[in-house]
Amino acid sequence: MSNQPLSKYLIIIALSTLVALPISTPALKLKNIEIASREESTSIDLAFDKPFDYNITAIAGGLLIIIYKVNKVECSVPEITDNRFISSINIENVKKTLKVRINTTKLSKRFVSYKLSRGKLLRVEIKPSVDHIITSMFEKRYEDLRGIKCLIVDDDDGINNGNLAGGVDVDRYYTFYNENLGLGWDTITIMHNQKSIPLEKLAPYDLIIWITGINAVPETIGKEKLNTIERYLKGGGKIVLISQNLFSDSPYETVAFFKDKLNIASVDCDTKISSVQYLPANNEEEEISLKSIISPAGNWGDGMILPDGGDSSGRAILKGADDRYYGITSKTAGIALFTVELANVDGPFKRLDILKSAIDYIMCE
Repeated sequence: MSNQPLSKYLIIIALSTLVALPISTPALKLKNIEIASREESTSIDLAFDKPFDYNITAIAGGLLIIIYKVNKVECSVPEITDNRFISSINIENVKKTLKVRINTTKLSKRFVSYKLSRGKLLRVEIKPSVDHIITSMFEKRYEDLRGIKCLIVDDDDGINNGNLAGGVDVDRYYTFYNENLGLGWDTITIMHNQKSIPLEKLAPYDLIIWITGINAVPETIGKEKLNTIERYLKGGGKIVLISQNLFSDSPYETVAFFKDKLNIASVDCDTKISSVQYLPANNEEEEISLKSIISPAGNWGDGMILPDGGDSSGRAILKGADDRYYGITSKTAGIALFTVELANVDGPFKRLDILKSAIDYIMCE
């Protein structure tokens, strides 16, 4: 792995309370070197027989540690078994000047050094950027999504779909996860005025995420698209449909199909609700705003009313203060339906959290 100059990245944290004041140091022995790798850092420990002074500097490709009056080196560098943050360590002791060069990787962006064991041990910790730590945490959280063969259907009728009259593209708010978390999901686009897509394009996938954005004219999910979706579901597929105009701008057949499959008693169209309660399975409820200055799409929303007692085969994901539901699932139908635009939810990982709640439920056996 090639090295990257660290001098422009590293933040040197001086822990002055741990560093002894300069003293007249007697001859030193380097007794041991240990390397410990953790998820968030790699540490190098240099153990001496007496307290010492040191100098550490960020140089091109890594770090350089200099310690004077080192009479003897009694150890060798241990094998590096995890090379995420360091690629190699070189030591030389010439004229009692010990030079330890730590060669780092591109992932390494920060370090901290301090003394332990009453000033006899020097610890250097090599760390990635804070952004990388956050991303790594989320990658683990969503690891199971990477194992699903999923297709995102871009049916938002935006400019990229050929609607030059002024369509709005929201697909990038969903394909973001492929690019930034490496989920590996595929994408297909339904072009402007295209009636549907062939079933054979959907059949190989375990899960379809179908997004319609503000698509409303002349219809959101027409008869041809409904026919493809229905046949896909009959073949054992699962679908997450994100369509805030589904009930207000689709033909009767589409409205009747989703009301029947999801056991919806009635729908209030275009409620324009500005926030909803997110109802995750294992955490506390959380209010989610659907309207901000950075929302990419107009906020309309269709409020679903469930019969008394609801449907035991399903679970609610989003609920409004108006007692209407804006995200529901049915395990038996293999459908999760959101009737608000999730792209309007601020924060990509919050959007993915909401999506994952639905996916976990309809995909589990």
